[in-house]
Amino acid sequence: MADATRVLIVQAESSERAFQKSLFGEAGMSVIEAGTGAEVLDFLATDRPDLVVLGRALPDMDGLELLPSLKSPDLDFVPVLVASNRSETAERVRGLQLGADDYISRPCDPAELLARVRALLRTKQTHDRIRKLQAALEQMVVNDPLTGLHNRRYLMDRLLQEMQRCDRHGEPLAFAMLDLDSFKPINDQYGHVLGDKVLRAVGNAIAKSVRVSDIAARYGGDEFGVILVQTPPEGAMRVCERLLRAISELILQDENGKNCRVTASLGLAYYPADDVETPEDLVHSADGALYGAKRSGKNRYSAVRSVQPVAIA
Repeated sequence: MADATRVLIVQAESSERAFQKSLFGEAGMSVIEAGTGAEVLDFLATDRPDLVVLGRALPDMDGLELLPSLKSPDLDFVPVLVASNRSETAERVRGLQLGADDYISRPCDPAELLARVRALLRTKQTHDRIRKLQAALEQMVVNDPLTGLHNRRYLMDRLLQEMQRCDRHGEPLAFAMLDLDSFKPINDQYGHVLGDKVLRAVGNAIAKSVRVSDIAARYGGDEFGVILVQTPPEGAMRVCERLLRAISELILQDENGKNCRVTASLGLAYYPADDVETPEDLVHSADGALYGAKRSGKNRYSAVRSVQPVAIA
């Protein structure tokens, strides 16, 4: 069962609060009451209603003074209906200009008040659905749907940002390129269903092996990239060892219960470097180290020589 809609009633008169509480309660809504602006601000410090019915003649302020807090762009959309006996056209216009979503004069017909509240709640429902859809679309743009890691586009954008930060502040930056060993035979022998299962498991192992501040992504196919921000060479090498160990410990089973294991090789590059000016250069450098690890026997990492970063004044 869905939670009841929560309406915050802000009115100075206890009789008006009681009237509105009865009206909205009979309509199946949950009601919170406040008689002063201070009570509203205390409530907003820890909670948010679905809608506010706002009076103006509060003992400590004009209710319109609460609109900046109620309509902050940093918070979720909360519709505000001003219900006030200050019903002059200029006052109604002022309330709407300051951010109120609707303005009704008191006293008013209970049916009209309830209809306006329900109309604003429909607007909120539409707004919330759009926000959720927007968030989902944003995730689709930057995330790989199979592994849940970031995708190549996001990786390259962030790599540029981190290189620029390294230039400004002289912070160490490392980039690791990881490729699964003999992944094609896994697909050929066990099928693509298990192959996808392997990629998901590897993605999960990578995500658990890096810090929250690091950026892990699926570069493409069975290749993954990890940006290790503010990480000196010795720290980056420890991360590489942790990644390889986590992947080699994975045990997956096909539909017949047959075990499948996987290992990876990893190339590590640093910025700044003499031959690295762009994110593509850094990826190419890590890729070269990766194939050095492949040639050396796989299930290991190889690193290019590091250069001490220097901040640009």
